[in-house]
Amino acid sequence: MEINTVGDAAGFKITLAPIYTPEFKPWVERFNATMNGPLRTLPGGIPLEKDAATAEYNARASAALSVESIAQLLAHRIMEYHLDEHDGIGMAPARKWAEGLAEHDRPTVDDARAYKLLLGHYEEGSIGAEGIIFRGQQYHDPGITTMILNLLARLYSSRKSGKQGQSSRFPAQFIWQEMDTSSIAVVIGGTEGEIIELPNFDELHREKPVSFAFADGVRDYERRQNKQFHTREERSEARREYQKELEAILAKASHGDGKNVIRVLKGKEKLALGPGGMVLDLKAEASIDGREKPKGIPMAMSLKDRVDPLVAQKGRKPRGAGKAAARKPEIDLPSVTPVVIRDDYSMTIFETSDDDALLDELELRHGY
Repeated sequence: MEINTVGDAAGFKITLAPIYTPEFKPWVERFNATMNGPLRTLPGGIPLEKDAATAEYNARASAALSVESIAQLLAHRIMEYHLDEHDGIGMAPARKWAEGLAEHDRPTVDDARAYKLLLGHYEEGSIGAEGIIFRGQQYHDPGITTMILNLLARLYSSRKSGKQGQSSRFPAQFIWQEMDTSSIAVVIGGTEGEIIELPNFDELHREKPVSFAFADGVRDYERRQNKQFHTREERSEARREYQKELEAILAKASHGDGKNVIRVLKGKEKLALGPGGMVLDLKAEASIDGREKPKGIPMAMSLKDRVDPLVAQKGRKPRGAGKAAARKPEIDLPSVTPVVIRDDYSMTIFETSDDDALLDELELRHGY
């Protein structure tokens, strides 16, 4: 990643530490020292002693934990350190952090979209009149692309000329998110790190983005089907069929192959709020354990939204119990008794017979 470019765009300046000067970055050295010991004591870790045996130690052959497991243990160790009393400051770092927030507030960058740069992948490419082509996706909007080209024309005295009759192209630096094909962030150098979001030219990817891995898989699926999908409905159907294919592969895949399939499946279309959905933006008070609940979130159920009667099923009886009793037909229900919950809402509750056949069918389908 081009650190200086991303740092400038995010609003801070990168200062590289001179070699052989650990005192230049003591907080980094302290973090390394704090985490080095616990990491080395994990199963398969490299011993702390620096001797001939350590120099010949084969870490790959003695590996005992996966990278995912180590990442979880690392987070656990950071939280443990965060809550334990620190000798240097005489309190838990979490408390020190909370008091610092109360005294100095939390500084933010001018453009909150810059945070996305810190979590994205840096890439260098080129941009022309058709926008940016990246991993099979076209990122282009006539107005935005023209604005970017005009800005870049002032920065570059020389430009990459295309074939005769084609428009010129300029070098482009942009940030992309692995799990989001809807847009990329173009970084304009020489303009104090201005960031311009360039949307995907495909309307389906703008409104229902997927991961790049999932998009690559859908494109490969279309090639294998020897079909070209044009309309939005056809491409949506191709996504659904590809997801079914992945689920079928996952059902028979080995553990290692299954992890790769799950990674692609996680990049499918994200769930969206339905009609009437509501997002609340609330603040919670700072606390040492970080679990303070924000105020203002409704906790009561909205019974008015339910229009169908609530059916309370009886618990399942052990097999063989009550065989002597004659079973009623499924359609022969007991009398219905309305129960008034509130003055403006009533809920109807009635019992049904214990249907073993239905439960057996659920067990067969879902493995209960």
